[in-house]
Amino acid sequence: MKKILCLAMCLMSALYASSGFVFAAQAEENRYALDFKGGGMVEQTERNVYYSERTINQYENPYEAPTYGSTRSNACAVDVGGNALVYYDIKYDDLVPDYKHKYFLGGFHYGPQNEGVDNMFSALYDLMGTDSRGTSVQGFKDGLQQYTKSKGYTMQITPATGNFHNINMDFLKAQLEQEKMAAIFLDGFSITSFGGIKDKDGYDAITHYIYDGLHVMLVYGYLEVFYYDASQNLVQKDTYLYASTGYISVSLAWVNIDRYCTVDDIYILEVV
Repeated sequence: MKKILCLAMCLMSALYASSGFVFAAQAEENRYALDFKGGGMVEQTERNVYYSERTINQYENPYEAPTYGSTRSNACAVDVGGNALVYYDIKYDDLVPDYKHKYFLGGFHYGPQNEGVDNMFSALYDLMGTDSRGTSVQGFKDGLQQYTKSKGYTMQITPATGNFHNINMDFLKAQLEQEKMAAIFLDGFSITSFGGIKDKDGYDAITHYIYDGLHVMLVYGYLEVFYYDASQNLVQKDTYLYASTGYISVSLAWVNIDRYCTVDDIYILEVV
């Protein structure tokens, strides 16, 4: 009887293998959880780019991006989704209940983080299925869409991946210029502060703070720097994204896409 069972199991294993099935646990989807409250920086590095001429192409959302954060740990995806909702609350002022933006001296300012924002973050944390391991990409999308639906709106989430370091830059730039936000999912990256590109005599001195880990940021603009030699040949192009980083000390900064960076996913976020 044992020999018969053994033979049957062997035959089943062969059939599964020939059909493309394997007896292995399915890999779990990445969960993004880098928490800047506890650090995460691997190193600081500097580089010099020499040139004879330099040109710049950039766009920065006039509202920039909010920089609020959940009180829960491993919630970077929750922070990004929540800050996107605060941004779109400019247009739909009931999207984040009990929260108001500020206007003074003729200018717009995000209001202080209050109980209304905290409640929104708490709702997103649950809807996204976030836990001590962080948030999956699918959980991020599902949670945002469920939240906006509960407020009578729709969160449109459109992929912006492509062949430039996994980004469709032309599409991304066009969407950002329409004052939309983007969520970028990263597996290692660098941050350069707005003062981190120093204009020297004939070269730029650039500082990168390099991080290791799975993290999500909210993107609100781009910066392209073109470096030319004396013969007007392009010798280097640097591409950065303006981002709400989730990093307390440098909450708004540039993320360099060309180096020290791996992009897993990127999505345009728009509430309609």
